[in-house]
Amino acid sequence: MIKAIIIDDEQSSVDLTSNMLRFYKDNISVVASGNSVEEGYQLIRMHKPDLVFLDVHMEDGSGFDLLNKLGSIDFKVIFITAHNEFALRALR
Repeated sequence: MIKAIIIDDEQSSVDLTSNMLRFYKDNISVVASGNSVEEGYQLIRMHKPDLVFLDVHMEDGSGFDLLNKLGSIDFKVIFITAHNEFALRALR
């Protein structure tokens, strides 16, 4: 089972991602969700996920800020965003 965390400041996006995973992927378990860089940092350290769905732009910073704060990244990241300008940066 793949342990996943969703970090996004829009609850509707968290709910949508979580529901899609439940419906389409029975081998992924969402163990936690957070809505800020700081909360995401704490959740990742606590749960040690295999996979993180990470919003690119949040109220208190960016997904990139969170990854930089963690330093070592030993999980896969899937960036999620509703903003086209951030999508290109995430691909780089």
